[in-house]
Amino acid sequence: MASKPHTAAKSCALSLVTCDICTEVFRQPKVLPCQHTFCFECLQKFCENCNKHRIYRITSFPCPSCRKLIHLPAGGIQQLPNDFRVAQICEFIEK
Repeated sequence: MASKPHTAAKSCALSLVTCDICTEVFRQPKVLPCQHTFCFECLQKFCENCNKHRIYRITSFPCPSCRKLIHLPAGGIQQLPNDFRVAQICEFIEK
């Protein structure tokens, strides 16, 4: 019986550190101004897909979760802030 609450807690914790794009534990988590977090690589691919059908490079994109318009920094996705708290939780869970 004691293992079930532990399993439920771990499942809940995993849901907090799972990227909504790739459904895996975050890798290089980046936080958007709307406070949603995604993997760096997932955001990069998402923006590349947004660019596919455009003549010019996009300077903003909709958040994959809430659709709020996110303005890209001059350096692109790489310049978005790292989500250090989420990264620490991911490291803890993966141990």
